[in-house]
Amino acid sequence: MKTPNNLKFTEENVERLYRAMTEDFKHEVLEKPNVAVYVEGDIVSDSHTVNVDNWTCKCPDSQFNITEHELCKHRWYLLLKREGLL
Repeated sequence: MKTPNNLKFTEENVERLYRAMTEDFKHEVLEKPNVAVYVEGDIVSDSHTVNVDNWTCKCPDSQFNITEHELCKHRWYLLLKREGLL
C-alpha cells in the first residue's frame, strides 16, 4: 500500500484524522486490494471501501469533498492501522 504524499493539514483534514482515531472503526479485506471500513454493528458494504493499491475510497466525502492532498477518515484509519498507531 503506497502512502499519500504531501498531505495537507487543513482544519477539515485534521477533523477527519481525529474521527479516524476516535470512531470505533473495524475493517475487513474484501477482494484484494479492497478493504471495507465500517463501524462495528453496521452492515459491511462497498460504499466505504478503500482500494489500498491506488489509495482511493468510495465514500461520499472522498467523491465530493477531498482534495488531492487530503484523506477521508476511512483512508486515515487504514494508514494509522498500517503504521501501528491504532
